[in-house]
Amino acid sequence: MKIYKEEYFYNSILKHSKETVLKGLGAKSEAYFKFDMPKANNEKRTISALDKDNLIHELQSNLNNNFFSLQPLPICVKGFVKGNSYLDYLNAHIYDNSSTYFVRLDIKDFFDSISKEVLISTLREFVGIEDVINVIYDICTLEEKLPQGAVTSPLLSNLVLRRIDQRITLYCQSLGVTYTRYADDLLFSSNEIDFRLKKWFVKKIKYILCSIDLKINYKKVKYGKGLISINGYVVDNNVNLSRKKLYNLTSVLYFFNKNKGKYKKIYKVDNNIFLNRTWLEDLNTFLTNSTSSKLIFGSIQKLQNFLIGYRAYLISCIGYSSEKKIDQYSSKINHIESILNKLLQLN
Repeated sequence: MKIYKEEYFYNSILKHSKETVLKGLGAKSEAYFKFDMPKANNEKRTISALDKDNLIHELQSNLNNNFFSLQPLPICVKGFVKGNSYLDYLNAHIYDNSSTYFVRLDIKDFFDSISKEVLISTLREFVGIEDVINVIYDICTLEEKLPQGAVTSPLLSNLVLRRIDQRITLYCQSLGVTYTRYADDLLFSSNEIDFRLKKWFVKKIKYILCSIDLKINYKKVKYGKGLISINGYVVDNNVNLSRKKLYNLTSVLYFFNKNKGKYKKIYKVDNNIFLNRTWLEDLNTFLTNSTSSKLIFGSIQKLQNFLIGYRAYLISCIGYSSEKKIDQYSSKINHIESILNKLLQLN
């Protein structure tokens, strides 16, 4: 899909008049609000976001729905693509060979590293009118960067990397290497190439990324043989949740289990726990004493959200897991639901 007519762009894609759009863009910098989110390395990530009722947010959403999401992408792209998920990003690397090699690469400062020149060049592939290109660029950027928090940033970054993904895919196919990408995470697997020893492979990927001034974050390079653990998932001949990922959940389930010790395999929620008005504080104390994490529930709602989130994680993994793991996950899902049902009765 390519835009050739300005009238079509405003009426069918943005669904606002040119005058309204340009007026809204004139107040763009005041429309954003910023806040910091902690990163895993104790650093902070600055998020620039928009209220959902803001005109700029509406324009970005319309661009996503009526234009960006309609552009074809290479099959290796799994992030922010309808019908794909993080598990699809991992699932492509499930193997039958225990000597499979893995490497995960991360693009350094991904959104901030995409320059104005690269963005404009990318948009020219899909838009035939310079004025429209400039308007799209203005809608999607803040201070000449893709904001972390703008709804257009993930989809537009996929378009920026489209040709890069094609080059990497062709290179990997020539070597029998499997490649997938989820946002700024690139995952490779091979039965033949030991990526840790064969440094030339990562150097080639570095060279391809450098063609649009992107760099590898070498602090986040991760290798694996036989399996690789990424963001709470373990990839080997299945995709499973890591022990670390399940540890907090297991601790919470244990706290609520009436049948501890000898009868622990028969799970039943201990209703007596809820007779104590300080049961939530008791749970937090138990978690503080029994786990190394800083898991604290400030309210029943936060506990419910935690359990609902893990239930979704487990359900999503079932389709990619071994029969043994499916039984384990199904059991935990049932335990979660029994606690959630009890929490609903308290409200």
